[in-house]
Amino acid sequence: MSLIEALACGVPVITTLSGAIPEIVEDAAVLCQPNDFVSLYEALKALLLDPARRAELSVQGREHALERFALPRYATALAGMYEDLLGA
Repeated sequence: MSLIEALACGVPVITTLSGAIPEIVEDAAVLCQPNDFVSLYEALKALLLDPARRAELSVQGREHALERFALPRYATALAGMYEDLLGA
């Protein structure tokens, strides 16, 4: 949830290529190899030195979070599941 919250707040995200993280963030974050401090350093340095990229990730992350994880979308999906279960 912390990744989704950060994206929704417009925080540029750097995270790891592990588990379901790549599916959650898609192209709205910078992905690094797990346990690779050099990769993390390079990603942090690149974002610190590129304000345009930070701004781009901020907007892209917020849009991604609102599109994929907003409450109305989940409420609609849940209502659809209940309707399917009830045969409506």
